[in-house]
Amino acid sequence: MTVTPLRSEAKAQHYIPNFYLKGFTDPNSVLWVYERFKPPRGSASKKEAHKPDYYTHAEHGQRDETVEFELEAIESRAAPVVRKLANYHFAPSPEQMGHLYLFVAFMFARVPSWRGVLDQYLAQFVRDAQLRNAKDRDRFHRQCAEIEKNTGKSLGMDYEELRQYVLRGEYKIVQGSIAFNLAACGATQISKSSA
Repeated sequence: MTVTPLRSEAKAQHYIPNFYLKGFTDPNSVLWVYERFKPPRGSASKKEAHKPDYYTHAEHGQRDETVEFELEAIESRAAPVVRKLANYHFAPSPEQMGHLYLFVAFMFARVPSWRGVLDQYLAQFVRDAQLRNAKDRDRFHRQCAEIEKNTGKSLGMDYEELRQYVLRGEYKIVQGSIAFNLAACGATQISKSSA
């Protein structure tokens, strides 16, 4: 894990790698950006497809950039292969193909829309599990007692009252942990196993 002290200024982290965007620039190194309902505009690859601290979280009190560094490692192994693909004489080795496959997989999993899908999926999964558990009164009460015992904190309401609340479904679950979201994308586990 790569942790550093918290800093006030966010770092621009690309969800589409800069080297990949450069492959779409014109002979003058201009990246032409086409956005819905807007005229095309010229830009630079380093100025597009990034968000502040997109792969960074500080849920344990320190800035954790592990995912950013893991993705940089994946990109650095794939970039030379991607650059050679335009040459029809290039015959990639199995190792190079592995680097390319991993890169392509992460291109899918690292974009904002995919992270949003993960958050929605988890919230729905948890909601469905809560509803299933609430349908079994005795099991639900046992789980409530176990939670209070393990955390040392009261749930703040009667178990049956809480169970009826869950059964009514008049609540919304939101997955808001950046660390969970990044781990669900699998960057640290996959890249370490393929290095």
